Amino acid sequence: MDYNKDTIFPTYSKSNFVYVNLKTKDTLFNKKFKEAYPFVKNSALIFDEKTNSYNIIDRNGDFKFKEGTLQKILETNHPYKSVIRFLKFEDNSQQIFLYDLYESKIVNEYIKPNICAESVPPPVIEKLTNGKYSLILDNGKKVTYDFIKALNSYGYIVKKNNLFGAIDYKTGKVIIPILYNNYAEINTSQIIALKKGNIWYYYGFTLLKSKYLFSIFFPQDEFDKRFGIYKNQKGYNILFKDHSTLPQEFDWISDNGILAKKNHNFYFIQFNSKNIIPYYKN
Repeated sequence: MDYNKDTIFPTYSKSNFVYVNLKTKDTLFNKKFKEAYPFVKNSALIFDEKTNSYNIIDRNGDFKFKEGTLQKILETNHPYKSVIRFLKFEDNSQQIFLYDLYESKIVNEYIKPNICAESVPPPVIEKLTNGKYSLILDNGKKVTYDFIKALNSYGYIVKKNNLFGAIDYKTGKVIIPILYNNYAEINTSQIIALKKGNIWYYYGFTLLKSKYLFSIFFPQDEFDKRFGIYKNQKGYNILFKDHSTLPQEFDWISDNGILAKKNHNFYFIQFNSKNIIPYYKN
């Protein structure tokens, strides 16, 4: 089922969440939940107050896990994968497992970090006595600029003659022309943000320009049509990679771009679309 064409969504009613068919307005399952989230194909995450536990329900409202108490540790989303890491308590024992909502099954794809692996120290940026900065790259080449900053795996920000650009972190080759007035330290390793005049230039999967500095960035690939979350004078909005935006601003938008708040009311923003669905209204 196409997530964005789904007609079943949770909504807040009489101090609890219930699932409603948006077309018929019928309340489904005859069950109420403390927390409830949209379906991903045939599975939805809920919190059941009776058992004091998270759980998964199917489209009949039946619980996936009949025994034990589940705590949600981490949730990750992707167009074709929505995985939740649970901690399950049962019979004086506990177990961590992953559940893929999209596949409706437990999966085993988490790879623990190899703590015995030898770490490779990052290149050392040295400030010289003349005020400039130098760096020895992976290929042994030494480069010198007025300023060097290691932002992410994409490259190094460099400054020359009061202008900023970027160089490749391995070869030192200029990958972004040194002609910008400023740069920003942002929370993604997939993008470098540089400013020229009043416009921000975002270099990553594609080059995107905006007058706004973004607070949150979505995955920079061909699957996710969203670019990032920004704030203007009216509130928060989402910019899509085709330069379109949501039809309205909100007081808050969640980091995953799915939940939004305005005037004490909450809404779902369907993935990769501009459809806005009421979730909780006072």
